[in-house]
Amino acid sequence: MSEEYDFVQKYGEISVEWIESPPVSGLIIRPYALNYFHNGTLHRTKSERGSSTFELFFDLLYVGIVGNLAEAATEKATGASIGMYVLLFLPVWQVWTDMRDFMNYYYNNDITQKLYVLWIMTLLVIYANNASSILDSKGEAGMVVGSYILARFSAATITLIYTFFVKEHRKQMRSLFILVCISMLAIGFIIIAPLKAKIVIASVCYAYDIIAYIFTFHWFIKLLKCEYSTALSIEHEVERHGAFYVIALGEFLYVIVSHSPAVGGFNERLARAVCVLVTAYCFSWFYFRGEGSSKAVHALRRNYYTAYAWLLIHIPLILSLILAADASGDLTSSLKFYPYSTRNESYGEFEEIEENSSVSGERDDYLHSLQIIYGSGLSVALLCLTIMAFCDKSLDAPDVKRLSPIVRLSPRILVAGAILGMSFASMKITLYMGLTALFVVIQLIFETVSELPVNCVSREIVDVSDDGIAEENCKGQRQTLRSECDKESAEKSLIVQ
Repeated sequence: MSEEYDFVQKYGEISVEWIESPPVSGLIIRPYALNYFHNGTLHRTKSERGSSTFELFFDLLYVGIVGNLAEAATEKATGASIGMYVLLFLPVWQVWTDMRDFMNYYYNNDITQKLYVLWIMTLLVIYANNASSILDSKGEAGMVVGSYILARFSAATITLIYTFFVKEHRKQMRSLFILVCISMLAIGFIIIAPLKAKIVIASVCYAYDIIAYIFTFHWFIKLLKCEYSTALSIEHEVERHGAFYVIALGEFLYVIVSHSPAVGGFNERLARAVCVLVTAYCFSWFYFRGEGSSKAVHALRRNYYTAYAWLLIHIPLILSLILAADASGDLTSSLKFYPYSTRNESYGEFEEIEENSSVSGERDDYLHSLQIIYGSGLSVALLCLTIMAFCDKSLDAPDVKRLSPIVRLSPRILVAGAILGMSFASMKITLYMGLTALFVVIQLIFETVSELPVNCVSREIVDVSDDGIAEENCKGQRQTLRSECDKESAEKSLIVQ
């Protein structure tokens, strides 16, 4: 029990009570809540949530979906294509969110749940294969919008059915069902609406879905003063978002090896591929190290402002990373030296190939547009990572680390600005990608060095014989910070465990 308790407290202190789950046997299992709040106390089951294989298999489909959407956007590299990419990506993210929440709240390994996962994946396949042609005809629009509506309505319906068995989630999930149905009725008009109206309807519905989510899992609880309410398994939530982030980073790795874009030995395209690899590697560190404290309260547990900020900031983060990844693939495989064709010198051995190659695009500024997309995507992603890191609350004593989190992370803003600014310059593509990789490496090294422990930690190591005074001072400072954080969490945290 001690190990289980320590595991839950990993992301911040919280009052928790462990409960026994119902016996699991047979093909169909009576639904039950894995986690819920009762009068402010988190109740959690000891059993597993089911099979993680389904979640992994489900995520694998998204590898192809997000790559498809980004490729369609960078193929034209215009503002309109980027806008279309965003509007088509948001429904995919919403379906993933529905599935993530479902697997967070409920045991997910009986036959009905397995069929539900397969059904949603089938709808996503339909959506992904028709998304790029949504404007071609009402029939194509119907395939795309219809598959999305069915996926969301299916998620809302299965949770509604579960409310007849799970009293702890009953009020909230029935409220969510009604709100989702309203959204689906409105978004159906996209099929028959003209282009500008399609954009307006989609934008309004996506904003409505965010507000409906916040209403259901925060305002609704406060409004009705619910005795029971939903609770997220914070470690599962962190794991699921981390998995999607890895999918986004995986796009960088895929584009620099797929179809051998850097073939031909040591050349500039190989240098570009290495630069993309180094950049993606650094971004993985930025995400998973958070703000770098030895002990911190996670944003999901700190309060509801940081919780929603952490959840929502993943949308522009993933959007921008995937777009930058696809652009990096085209930049890497390009046979051009400069982003503008008027300034290019061809690779001697590839002159004939280059003349007939579509990699350089149909417009003179195509590569420059890709360079701006690449730089903008990385800059937005780096800013998102910085905001997410600041959402955590450090529990380290003030003099434990060499530099405070705000000093360690603030230079990311300068790095993001430099990457964005350079993307508009007409420098060599290889030089631009090399400088980008260099800047993020320098920032990573700076954060790593500034996170090294000093003062209290060194005194604990060096002055062990000094009656433990330094150690006690450190512990006292940490305990004070924990007490302040616990008070803040108790007052404000309503949606997460």
